[in-house]
Amino acid sequence: LGGCLDGLDSFIIGDFLIKNKDLSLIYVVKDEKKLRDFSSLFKQMFPNIEFIIMPAWDCMPYDNISPNSSIIGERIKNFLRLIENGVKQKLIIITINAIIQKNIPINYLKNYIINITQGQSINLKHFTKSLTILGYTRASSVMEIGEYASRGGIIDIFAPSYDKPIRIDLFGDNIESIKYFDIHTQISINSLKEARIIPTSEIILDETSINNFKYNYK
Repeated sequence: LGGCLDGLDSFIIGDFLIKNKDLSLIYVVKDEKKLRDFSSLFKQMFPNIEFIIMPAWDCMPYDNISPNSSIIGERIKNFLRLIENGVKQKLIIITINAIIQKNIPINYLKNYIINITQGQSINLKHFTKSLTILGYTRASSVMEIGEYASRGGIIDIFAPSYDKPIRIDLFGDNIESIKYFDIHTQISINSLKEARIIPTSEIILDETSINNFKYNYK
């Protein structure tokens, strides 16, 4: 679609997908700004067409800083959408940098998902250890994606799979309730019967991964 005016590409791609219902597209854009601008406009113009966006890391692979947690969360959430929905995605929008950077195997992350339900029994020590393996960082109060806090029988987690953090209230070892809560007021709001906690890192530091690193590093 080189040479077309900004905004016109959204119409061309949407019109093509409507007329060719059995086809899917991968649209490669030049940078993060174009990714956000295009996806926002496309959603307004074609609200009934499902699409996935795939941003690149906002740092180089060997920088001394980690990628932004919200970007990592968005990438992981959309990697899982590609393999789990059972519905072929009509459109994937991805940046040039996201294509050329080395990505994790597509089926890797589905082995590291924690599903919890109200009434389920959990071991608090093992549960928080699992969160650490999935890339979560312990904090005094949860404010950002990728953080968790544990205070007595309450566990707060901000998973990439949700727009708001969740609060798990334990009675002994049993999950008494699961609720969303507001990061500003820290007040619990809507209740959930179950929750899905996905990784917040593309590098899972479990025992197998660490042993593989040690072996290959020698």
